[in-house]
Amino acid sequence: MATIGHVLWGLAVLALVAMAPSASGATSVTIFFDNEGPEEGITTPGATEFSFMGSTWQGGIVVSTGTLQVDILHGPASVTFDEDVESAEFLFSGATAAVGLGTATAFDRDGNILQSVDAINHNIFPDQDDRRVRLDPDMPIARIEFTEGFISRFTFTLVPEPGAGALVALGATLLAARSTRRRSNPPSAQVAPRASRR
Repeated sequence: MATIGHVLWGLAVLALVAMAPSASGATSVTIFFDNEGPEEGITTPGATEFSFMGSTWQGGIVVSTGTLQVDILHGPASVTFDEDVESAEFLFSGATAAVGLGTATAFDRDGNILQSVDAINHNIFPDQDDRRVRLDPDMPIARIEFTEGFISRFTFTLVPEPGAGALVALGATLLAARSTRRRSNPPSAQVAPRASRR
């Protein structure tokens, strides 16, 4: 039969899981390839290599429309992340005379393939939002390689780290367990000595 202490230890573990940050609370970075704001001087038109906010890009060419163009002349391309990434979402299209329908493939730190997505034919799907793709494998992403295509509005989300809230919840639960243990095992009662009869 589980003691109160065991139950509280179990609650501490559940508190850690419950208080861990969700994907919505994780840090996300969006690259617009537009050479504006924080990207000024980094994603300049004609750039074929650059680093921005923990990501390093090689191959492809930044064009003035706020797009990284990966074609036969400027491809393939890749992005490598300084920290593990949980997911990446971006507009990915192709099917012009110069740029075909390529593939984006996510890899882990050991070079294992995690997931691939194909570019969307923008002649069939003219609305930009219909060209959005997502890489969201079960394991963290270290690198993404692109064979061909137009890439824009690239958002990557870092793997969240345990938050301070989880540690506070654990500390509170452990204090409760300690307090309960003291109450269930009170110090032995002191008996007053009997008055002697004379």
